[in-house]
Amino acid sequence: MLAIPVPFVVAIVLAILLGVIVSRREGRSMLPLTVFLGAALIQATLVGLRWSVDWQVARLIQPFGAALAPPLAWWVVADLSGARLGSTRRALAGAGVVTVLLALWWRQPIDAGLIGLYLAAGGAILTVALGGADRFGAARLADVGRARFASAVLGVLLIASAGVDALTGIALYQHGPTVEARRQAAAIISIGSLVVLLTAAAATIVIASTRTADVEKEADAGIPPDPEPEAAAGEAEDAAVEAESLRAVDLVVLGEVDAVLRGRALYRDPDLSLDRLARRVHRPARMISGAINRVHGMNVSQYVNGLRVEDALRLLAETDRPVTAILHEVGFQTKSNFHREFSRVAGCSPSEWRARARGDAEA
Repeated sequence: MLAIPVPFVVAIVLAILLGVIVSRREGRSMLPLTVFLGAALIQATLVGLRWSVDWQVARLIQPFGAALAPPLAWWVVADLSGARLGSTRRALAGAGVVTVLLALWWRQPIDAGLIGLYLAAGGAILTVALGGADRFGAARLADVGRARFASAVLGVLLIASAGVDALTGIALYQHGPTVEARRQAAAIISIGSLVVLLTAAAATIVIASTRTADVEKEADAGIPPDPEPEAAAGEAEDAAVEAESLRAVDLVVLGEVDAVLRGRALYRDPDLSLDRLARRVHRPARMISGAINRVHGMNVSQYVNGLRVEDALRLLAETDRPVTAILHEVGFQTKSNFHREFSRVAGCSPSEWRARARGDAEA
């Protein structure tokens, strides 16, 4: 019976995933994922060549792929956050370059450098995932929760990968370059390859199922970029002084947001994201999310879903249309999300609301 080493199985699966993504031809929206999967495919192949056939060239090249993986994984997540996290992205990319340079001229600390790089990237991704729903400006508002969860999984897997590398180093240090040590290292590396596969799967979930398509290019001209935190704070203070209070500024922003959402029924767009809303309102995304949070005490996704539920309440009371048809018409994509948000806003189920509304009308 033919036995295929685990790293090569992982490489085959990654190749299939990469082929599916490329065949969709979705352009810029899939670029980070495509690059990450390609790098993961090469790395899995190198791992297999090193530990299965003891190809020495693979041993020399492998640290390069390992050093590039964390910044590329970060790119997948940061792409959902737009340009707001550019400085951190550049810092992680710089860390990857440093690790590659170590691999070229000073190989002794390379394992420690890789472990540190994986820990840094995993920690940065977890920070984004736990930082709030509005950090994922390019994700569909209905899928922000899934984006956060998948990003958290990706961050944990990078940290776990650092743990696998540490265990490999410990095994080789304890047993020396013996056959037993190589066997243990091969087993640990095989597990690490599975971690890479899971990481790629998580990235697929993050990008393919939550990112909005790259449309609406016509609205980009003349729109102010989303500022860095220091600039945003300064602008908020200046605006507060001119308008005599930050709340007054927030109310102005909310008026503009409501005019776009209600006037054009933009909330009905199932692909609506914070970045897309910001382009329509011509305001930085952070300014919009901050105003909604300070005035209404909720994130952008909850606010938009509230408008969708208001529309659903009206349709339930005035029409006999099925609940399923209504939920799709007002902008929801799944029944579970609709019923959860409906219960949050109305405090009852759609059928209960319809019965209550018709009872009041008959009375």
